[in-house]
Amino acid sequence: MSDLLTPHYWDAGDHAKARRWDYCYWRKLMQVQIEFETTGLDRSLFSTWLTEQYGIKLNFNNDGNITDEMSVVDEQKYLLFELKYA
Repeated sequence: MSDLLTPHYWDAGDHAKARRWDYCYWRKLMQVQIEFETTGLDRSLFSTWLTEQYGIKLNFNNDGNITDEMSVVDEQKYLLFELKYA
């Protein structure tokens, strides 16, 4: 199901759609981060919490920063994420 996160209309020539998908991804992550902050957990547990809560595994670059790619590890939990933050 991880291919759902990659736009099927992805086209290097269509930058407006690519920017819109990218904006939605980061907006959803910012919204779920607000929910995470209410838990009182340490920030280093965000990725683990996101996987357990919404079935999403974030990808990180070599510097430890979140990239614009993620994997769905639990489709049912991910559906709740999409419904809540769509």
